[in-house]
Amino acid sequence: MLLLFSCRSSPFDVDISDISIHQKFIRLDQELYHSQINGIQELHEHLTDTYPNAYKEYYENILRIGPIEDSMSVAGLNDMLQQKIWQKVQGQIDSVFLDDAQLRAEFNKAFKYFKYHFPEEKVPDIVAMNTGLNYAIYPIEGQLGIGLEFYLGKEHWITKGLPVENFPNYQKHKMDRDHLLGDALRGYLLSTKQKQIQGRQLINHVIYQGKIMYILNALLPYEDEHLQMGYTEEQLEWCYKNEFNLWRSIIEEDLVYSTNLKQIERFTGFGPFTQGFPKESPGMISLFLGKQIVKDHMEKNEGKKLPELLYKTPDMLILKNYKPNK
Repeated sequence: MLLLFSCRSSPFDVDISDISIHQKFIRLDQELYHSQINGIQELHEHLTDTYPNAYKEYYENILRIGPIEDSMSVAGLNDMLQQKIWQKVQGQIDSVFLDDAQLRAEFNKAFKYFKYHFPEEKVPDIVAMNTGLNYAIYPIEGQLGIGLEFYLGKEHWITKGLPVENFPNYQKHKMDRDHLLGDALRGYLLSTKQKQIQGRQLINHVIYQGKIMYILNALLPYEDEHLQMGYTEEQLEWCYKNEFNLWRSIIEEDLVYSTNLKQIERFTGFGPFTQGFPKESPGMISLFLGKQIVKDHMEKNEGKKLPELLYKTPDMLILKNYKPNK
């Protein structure tokens, strides 16, 4: 078993029993497919009034039906709701996520941890959707959208039937309920904190992602580390065993301060593995490496708060404390 903080108490072992948050969990998919409202125009107006931001984003930018104010575009919404393939996918979402009480509780708990560490920041509402396999995670201001059809299960017939040219096998293996929470929170943090990247060098991207993963660990202290990162257990084990060699390779290739976009993408981009390393390695290996760099810094600076880490600590100060495990 891999332990992030061996032989010491976790800095994320905090009491959230007195933390109170106001967070809506909106089942937009249910509102669309199982509404008691008669008439597509009436349904459209109801959703526009009830969920103005979430529904507008869904209608215009996820479904791309047209301007939400254009009454002519509502026919496109009606066509979508009548299509057999959309109905079939929604039927499977209904089956897998019939009881969403646990999912609601998990998001609520995670964002209580968020509120504990970032008391000045607002908690987003959760918007569960059927995106037509367009977006697994869709963060927007004040809200976090989840495409439930991406988490039906890796053995589900819909998942297995997706074309590999669009949904490669390494992605399908993660399309299950266990990965939903980690994917959602990681996506939320990475998208909403992008302004905190301190430069254009590889090390800036790695440390930024490391900060995000360290914070994610604080929001999900009870969840397996490989799920937080979107890795398999075997990939995470490979990272721990090869941490020193990974860092040495980056130094020997003179990449630490590289601004070459292709090299940055090599370490920070999605993929079945990291190019130039064995196939046992994960894609987006920067998540692991960055977290290890940040963890070493935080262990040497006990008491530092997460907002200070994210918003005020220079990357080079963090890098100074890094000692890769051999």
